[in-house]
Amino acid sequence: MRLRLKVAAIFVMLAAAGCPDRCGNVSIPFPFGTAEGCYLDDDSYDSFIINCSRTPAGDTVPFWGLNSTAVFIFHYCYAQNGTIVSSNDPWIRLYNKWRVSNTANKFVVVGCDTTGSIYGQRLDDRFYKIGCTAMCGGEDDVEKGSCSGLGCCQTSIPKHVNKVDISLESNHNYTRRAMPARRGALSSKVVKIIEENITNLRNVEMLPMVINWFVGEGNCREAKANSSAYACKSVNSKCYEPDNGFGYRCNCAPGYQGNP
Repeated sequence: MRLRLKVAAIFVMLAAAGCPDRCGNVSIPFPFGTAEGCYLDDDSYDSFIINCSRTPAGDTVPFWGLNSTAVFIFHYCYAQNGTIVSSNDPWIRLYNKWRVSNTANKFVVVGCDTTGSIYGQRLDDRFYKIGCTAMCGGEDDVEKGSCSGLGCCQTSIPKHVNKVDISLESNHNYTRRAMPARRGALSSKVVKIIEENITNLRNVEMLPMVINWFVGEGNCREAKANSSAYACKSVNSKCYEPDNGFGYRCNCAPGYQGNP
């Protein structure tokens, strides 16, 4: 899958020696990199390589993943008689060291007659399914700045999610008076954007999503036992284990900054 990358960290971002440290206006810190030898290559399906590409508008932006494209907004557009005139069926698959952030993302449904669900797998292949229902009589019922059930609803993402499928259902066969589109969005802190544009989402095709990443597949104790592969190289860095997924990350010790 091809994702727009948004990197955030509490330490100063540093690339590997001799490697580009930016793609457009986005910093690219190691273990990510844009060229051979500049990223952590652990021979996994989901490497840390970043594809620095130009958009049709001429902007230089980073993408994670090289071979496929994903649209993050599931939608049904239909006529007043209930006939579907446009729809799409997006999905998300993350592997090994990647998880959908449960703290930075929300599942959002916009519509007047729509129950939206996301479902799939979590860590250790556990199944999950969550959703919510958005109802209203028409656009006049919908208040901008609100997403509490009347035309817009939202729910939290569980921990450890790496596979996402989306479904939308109608309680009245899409024949009630409705807004122009039915959209389910896996969004990254963009609920406010949706709330402020709730009746004007027709041309919105993508929203950002935050993913969590990890190094290795074992815990800190197991990682330290393999000194050649251990990622926390500096004596002033420390290993910690995030609570959404598996593997480990590195932090700078108190009083130090840089790339741990």
